[in-house]
Amino acid sequence: MDKEKQRKYNKKWYSQNKDKEGARHKKYYEENRDYFKQKQKEWRDNNKEHLKELKRNSYQRNREKAIDTVKKYRAKNLDRIKQKSRDNYKKNPSLYKERRIKYKYGMTYEDKEKFYQSQEGKCAICLKPFSIHELHIDHNHTTNEVRGLLCPHCNTSLGL
Repeated sequence: MDKEKQRKYNKKWYSQNKDKEGARHKKYYEENRDYFKQKQKEWRDNNKEHLKELKRNSYQRNREKAIDTVKKYRAKNLDRIKQKSRDNYKKNPSLYKERRIKYKYGMTYEDKEKFYQSQEGKCAICLKPFSIHELHIDHNHTTNEVRGLLCPHCNTSLGL
């Protein structure tokens, strides 16, 4: 049988046995699910950059739809989202404080430690020693430029 006849025969046979073949494929997949999952994981691990690019391109093509989906989800689940955020904050409040400092001043925890060490653990105004956990960041309110680290008393005094 030549290739063209074989192709026509296969196409006809498959169209007549579609349900039976689909069930056979499904059964095979179910029996070998762990193997397929492992192969998928290997492929994802080996193609991280490619997947990133695919996701980025998909987002760009469907940006409005993605934004709309997030807005709808957030509106529908706002109470749940807020509660989860509160729970996470209770579990690790220092993480949230560090994120806020990074966002507001562009300062990482390591930067804060270096600043603390450069001031020898003392307040920039009264020069009294204080713990790194009770420090306040003195900054220019217009530019958010960090000027130094203060103890709670001096920070409160500056605010008056």
